[in-house]
Amino acid sequence: MKILVVDDQEVNRYLLTVILEQLGHEVHVATNGAEAVEQFQKLHPDMVFMDVMMPVMDGYEAATRIRALVDDRFVPILFITALRDEASLIKALQHGGQDFITKPFSHAILRAKIESMQQQMHMYETLRQQRDQLAQYQQRIGHEHQVAERLFQKILHSGALGHPGIRYVISPQAIFNGDLLIAGFRPTGQLNILLGDFTGHGLSAAIGTIPVSDIFQGMTAKGFAVSEIAAEINKKMQAVLPRGLFLAACLVEVSFSEGLIRVWNGGVPEGILYDAEQGRIRSRLQARHFPLGVVAADQFDKTLDIYPIGPDDRLFMFTDGVTEAANPAGEAFGDVRLMELFGDGRAAVADQLLDRLIEEVSVFRGQQTQSDDFTLAEFRLAELERLPDTSVMRASHELTERDFPDARRDWAMDFEFQQAVLRTMDPLPLLMQMLMEIQHLHEHKEQIYLILAELYSNALEHGVLRLKSSLKSGPDGFEHYYTAREQALSTLQAGFVHFHFEVWQSDVVSKLIVQVEDSGEGFDVSKCNPLGGGLTEYHGRGLPLLRALCESVGFNDKGNKVTAVYCWRVKS
Repeated sequence: MKILVVDDQEVNRYLLTVILEQLGHEVHVATNGAEAVEQFQKLHPDMVFMDVMMPVMDGYEAATRIRALVDDRFVPILFITALRDEASLIKALQHGGQDFITKPFSHAILRAKIESMQQQMHMYETLRQQRDQLAQYQQRIGHEHQVAERLFQKILHSGALGHPGIRYVISPQAIFNGDLLIAGFRPTGQLNILLGDFTGHGLSAAIGTIPVSDIFQGMTAKGFAVSEIAAEINKKMQAVLPRGLFLAACLVEVSFSEGLIRVWNGGVPEGILYDAEQGRIRSRLQARHFPLGVVAADQFDKTLDIYPIGPDDRLFMFTDGVTEAANPAGEAFGDVRLMELFGDGRAAVADQLLDRLIEEVSVFRGQQTQSDDFTLAEFRLAELERLPDTSVMRASHELTERDFPDARRDWAMDFEFQQAVLRTMDPLPLLMQMLMEIQHLHEHKEQIYLILAELYSNALEHGVLRLKSSLKSGPDGFEHYYTAREQALSTLQAGFVHFHFEVWQSDVVSKLIVQVEDSGEGFDVSKCNPLGGGLTEYHGRGLPLLRALCESVGFNDKGNKVTAVYCWRVKS
C-alpha cells in the first residue's frame, strides 16, 4: 500500500518508515497536520499514520480535514499516541480514526493492525463495488419499468375506456398489473369488453396482457364476435406463453340494437347486470368455461350465454381481488357482502354503487396489505350506445347513374361459403380484411361493414336458416331468436351464402356493388315493407338502414339475391 506517516518527531518517522518498508509498503512522510493535508491531496495514500500532538495543526484537526477529502474510498487513519487515558483514545476515534498505535512501536502489533485494516479495506471495497453494481442495476430496472409502464398504459388503456359511460378502478398489488380491462366498439356499433386476471402478480403476470390486448383490439376493430376473440386468445396463449400462465377472463359483447349481451365467462367472478330503474339485479354473468390458455384449441368451447338488457341497465364487472380482499383477521369480503350492497332494492342508489363498493372494500380491509390485483368497472349501457348516423353517412355520398358516364370496372371477386363454414365462423372479418387492402375503400370501412353485416345476417338467418323476424317481437324476443339461431346453425346440413363484389371507377366518382345470394327459398318481394318495422318495433330495421347507406338496394324476383350499390366521390 501507499502509506502516509505524519509525525513531528524525526525518530518516530524513521522507525515507522523502516518497519513499513520491511513489510513491503511505499511510505511518504509529513512533519505536521497542515503538511499532511497537503500531501494527502497530492498522493491519495491508502492509509495514514497520524501523530496527535504536532505544531501548526494537530492530528485531530488534520484527521478531520482528511476525512472530508476522502471520496467513497475507505482510507484508515491510525493515530500515533503516547497517551493512554481513555478520554484521549475516544477523542481520537471521534475525529475519524479507525484505530491507534502507542509508542514505543511494536513490530508485531503494527503488522497485525495493518493486516486488520487491509481486511476492512478489502471488505469495504467489495461492498462499494456491490453497491455501485446494485445502483446501476436499480437504475436500469427503474428505466425499464418506466418504459414498460408507458408501454402497458398505451396498450391497455386505449380503446373505449375513456368513454364517459365507463367508470373503472384498477389497483395493482405490485408495479405491474396482472389484471386486464379493455373495451372497444366494433364497426357495426357493438361494444366488446374483456376483463381478465392472469395467474400470479407483477411483471410475469403482466407480460401476458400484451398479446391478449393486441388480439382483442385488432379483432374487435375488424368486427369479430367475442366468441372468436376468446378462441384466438386461447390459441395464442398456448402457443407463446409458458405453461402454468393462464387468464381467467370474461368477454362481453353488448348489442344495443338487439337489446342483449353475449357473454363468455371463463373463471372470472360473476358480473352483475343491474336494473337501475327498478333498483335490482337483473342477471349474474355465470362462469361456465375454463380460463383461457387451459384447454387445447381443438377442444375450446365458444358457446356464449345470452342475457337481455333494459334501457337503463348497468353492467358491473370485477376480478377476484374484490371478493377475496381480506381484513386483518384473514376474513374475505366475499360474495355475500357484495350481494347485500346490490340487493337493497333502492333505485336511487344506482349512481353511487361503484363508489360505495370501493369504499366498503377499503373499510373492510382496513390496514391489511393488498394481496391481489384489484379491478372494478361499471358500464352504463344507455350512455354507451352508438347508433350509426345514416343521414350524415349518406349525405356525403348521394350520387346517381348520371355521375358515371365514363365509369370502368376496376375489379370483381366472388366468395361462396358452404354450410361447414357457416356453422363455425363469421366470414365478415375475412371479407373486410380483403376489401380494406384496396386503399380507397379504407376510409369507408364503417359504412361498408354495416352494409355487409346486414346483407349477411339477412341471407344467413332468413335465407339459409329460414328464421322469421317476428320471433324478435317482445322484450325477450331477441333471446328466443338467437337461441333458435344457434340451434339451427348447429344442425345445418346444407346451404350456402354467395358474395359478389365489383368496384367501378370514374374520374369523379366510384361505386362498390355488393350482391349476396343465399340458398334459401326467398320471399315475396312485392309484400316487403320498404320502410321496415320502424324504431318502435323489435325487428325490420335492416332494410331501412341499407337504403339509408346505399344509393340503391334491389332484390331478384325470387327474393334470395340482393344487390346493394354504395357510391362515393373521388377526392381531387
